[in-house]
Amino acid sequence: MEKILIVAHRGASVKERGNTIKAFALALELGADMIELDVRQTRDGKLAVIHDSGIDGQNISQLTLAELNNIAKAKGFEVPELVQVLRFIKDQIPAQIELKETGYETKVANQILQILQPEEFYVISFNLSSLKNIKQNFPQIRTGLILGSGKRRIWTSRWHLLRLKRILPYFNMVAMSEGLWRHGWAQKFPADLPVCVWTVDDEPTIKKILSDPRVAYLTSNNPDLAIKLRGIHAA
Repeated sequence: MEKILIVAHRGASVKERGNTIKAFALALELGADMIELDVRQTRDGKLAVIHDSGIDGQNISQLTLAELNNIAKAKGFEVPELVQVLRFIKDQIPAQIELKETGYETKVANQILQILQPEEFYVISFNLSSLKNIKQNFPQIRTGLILGSGKRRIWTSRWHLLRLKRILPYFNMVAMSEGLWRHGWAQKFPADLPVCVWTVDDEPTIKKILSDPRVAYLTSNNPDLAIKLRGIHAA
């Protein structure tokens, strides 16, 4: 059984604010195998590494990067650009880069490929259309389809499963919520398709996932706990 790789969700986000250089630096220090980060586009076309769609009641897409960071700095943090994060992690750690919206896939792909090699990252998304766009224009890029919990996302996940043979060419990995994994979804996909389970922070669930041979990646806000438990599991 191959070692399950630990993915630091938005960096080591239990101890540092997620999606910041500090969180990514701590993930490296703790020994995470990979980081996960989120990308949104600002009004002035910058690619910002941030999860939420808004800040202080204002939509990220309606703010320039400077305006976004003026608000963020008042809250004690800074929103990095994608290029900053890519340069920081280059030759140090691979990444899962999540597209939060559609419409800027080409810009993201071009920017990543200027800095990282294809084997150093996945582009992941809930939006199948984004993955299709990436695969058709950048076939060398590895992609990952995210399947989630919640009524709407479970319905979408089931729809994807019904069309699985048709859509398999558009992704190289499937990232499913812990809830879907618990209900046996890892077995619903081809055995050679890597499975990532997110976002898992409690010890009992981490231990169970570490025993699942279908899982290739475990995503956690608390990567040091997952790394520690993996070491115990392997002993």
